Amino acid sequence: MGWRGVPRQGQAFSLTLRDAEPNGLAAFWLGTSDSFWPGVGSMPWDAASLGAPGCAAYASGDFSLFTLVDTSGNASVNLAVPVNAALHGFRVFAQSVSTSGANCLGFATSDAVAVRLR
Repeated sequence: MGWRGVPRQGQAFSLTLRDAEPNGLAAFWLGTSDSFWPGVGSMPWDAASLGAPGCAAYASGDFSLFTLVDTSGNASVNLAVPVNAALHGFRVFAQSVSTSGANCLGFATSDAVAVRLR
């Protein structure tokens, strides 16, 4: 998981995923916390109980976007950063999940990233 571009107000940047299973579905989410997700609990939250050992939620999911994974195992979503002085320096956390045949759940999580808005 990563990003391209600068998360600057009035501009767009991309959240990126690589090395996912090709031709699948991916969901990206952004949240304001990397320690607690209301309705889920403390993070990291281990997804082993759902049939996905080794997978965990590291970022709260306050906003999500879905996209397709390409034939090379890459996916990305573009996000526009609104112009608002209160957002300068604000940190958001992002993570993704994609379809996977590696576990019983059928999905695998990525690492998470922290993004500071400028």
